[in-house]
Amino acid sequence: MAIVSSENAGKVYAQRFLKIVPKNTDIVDLNYLLFVFNGSKLIQKQVHNILEGNLIKTIKLRDVLNLNLKLPPIEAQKKIGNYYQSLKEYEILT
Repeated sequence: MAIVSSENAGKVYAQRFLKIVPKNTDIVDLNYLLFVFNGSKLIQKQVHNILEGNLIKTIKLRDVLNLNLKLPPIEAQKKIGNYYQSLKEYEILT
């Protein structure tokens, strides 16, 4: 999962990509979603269990929407999301 920058918004994305756009960013922090989909072992296990295909693994949008995703309060999401982003930036620099 990645956050699409404003300069890339509206551009075509490749096949086998899902575009997820939260309806209300007052209750869902984008950086928290990055952590959940890229760093959370619980979600990775759920995704692994529903992947389809032998050569190229895919997941359907309906399966993503049915993941057991628990959302903490927005302030906690922001703290977790910001920490995750800082960690990723540090990894890039080292």
